[in-house]
Amino acid sequence: MRDLRPFLDDPVGVSTLTADERAALTVKVALLASALASCQALAPAPKDPPATDRLLKVAEVAKRFGRSVDWVYRKATTDPAWRAFTRREGRRTTRFSEAGLARYLGRPRA
Repeated sequence: MRDLRPFLDDPVGVSTLTADERAALTVKVALLASALASCQALAPAPKDPPATDRLLKVAEVAKRFGRSVDWVYRKATTDPAWRAFTRREGRRTTRFSEAGLARYLGRPRA
């Protein structure tokens, strides 16, 4: 059997193959397509980003946790898990991703 790589770049070249070589190539291509489809089926589906992610104010986050605004600010600056969904919008403005907060609340506790 010939090297198949040239046919990937120039598929018209298959016309130079014999009938037996074309039949063997067809089988190999079918096996390759099946293997690729299997890999695709096993691959995790990409997670779609939320269509809209609302940014919450500190007071809204404090209310959700039943804690003080100071507690929320402390968590935002000291807890590495909170940094993933904390957004600084300026020197005196901090917001929190609602989707990120939902993921944080949904994760298993240690």
